[in-house]
Amino acid sequence: MGFGHSGGRYSERTRTKQVADKVAEQLQSLLDAKKAAKKKPLELTHGEIKQAIANGADILSSLHNDLLKSDTSTGYVITKVTTAPKSKKIETIRDAAGVVFTKDGKTLLACSKPLGKEYVIPKKVRAIFNFAFRNNPEVETIFLPAKIEKIGIGAFLDCKNLSGIVVDKENPYFCSEDGILYNKDKTCLIQFPANKPCTEFQVPLSVKEIAPYAFTSCHNLTSLSLHDDIQKIGAYALGGCGFTSIHIPAGMTTIEPHTFSCSKLTSVVIPSNIKTIRESAFIYSHNLSEVTFSEGLVRIEENAFVDCKIDEIVLPKSAKQAFKRAFDRHVNIISK
Repeated sequence: MGFGHSGGRYSERTRTKQVADKVAEQLQSLLDAKKAAKKKPLELTHGEIKQAIANGADILSSLHNDLLKSDTSTGYVITKVTTAPKSKKIETIRDAAGVVFTKDGKTLLACSKPLGKEYVIPKKVRAIFNFAFRNNPEVETIFLPAKIEKIGIGAFLDCKNLSGIVVDKENPYFCSEDGILYNKDKTCLIQFPANKPCTEFQVPLSVKEIAPYAFTSCHNLTSLSLHDDIQKIGAYALGGCGFTSIHIPAGMTTIEPHTFSCSKLTSVVIPSNIKTIRESAFIYSHNLSEVTFSEGLVRIEENAFVDCKIDEIVLPKSAKQAFKRAFDRHVNIISK
């Protein structure tokens, strides 16, 4: 299904296969017509591809786009085209609590209505889909069985009263400590409960990665200690937290989208190990007024610091790819 954590590691779906299938589907009728006419070699001209696009193509590979921009292109030889497979409808079942599963009961897909204060995931479940428990304001504790193998990204997002996640000790893929969800060897912190009653937290030294959405909307947290061996913090991981400053680990090279969208954040130092600040990385940090950039930063993408309180920033010489739209229009940008 292309989702989530497998043994605590996560991956994001690419669109490569989707693009290839879409292009194949849209050109198939033209190929069939040429086969019927026994025209060899099978060739689609520049005009025919352009017509295929006009007839409804909305996703194209870079190859097709380059072809259409070329005035000298006379045709395009197709050697192999396969039609896109029809998507299969997922058959589902729903339990008495309104939780939706795949027909075999092995994947928990979503909750169609709010749960109670505690929810025990059935022993049969092997996987939890992306955002499966989203917007369950009442649930406080969730129990994961021994055979859970995959947990989708943001599976527990917006469970604003969630204070603990408990994993069966026999589970070989995941574990929990003080209600916090990790992979089994605790190298990836997957979920910090949004309503865990603590104001300070020190990420364990074993953790090398913080998963997307791991700390999202943890309003009780005013201080988060990140050690320098952390190599990656996923998108949206710290959005909506209540701390006013943050230490960016020395092991990181990229700040992912929406990672530090924190309304109470007032200052941040971007260390020299950071090469790229992705789009919207600090967006909506309404009180962020002081940002110090270090030499070594190369790229700042669009909207990275939009809707912040910054009046002036000084860019290092190394920042060769700093988009003007990374900042609000009133910000005075000084280059060294």
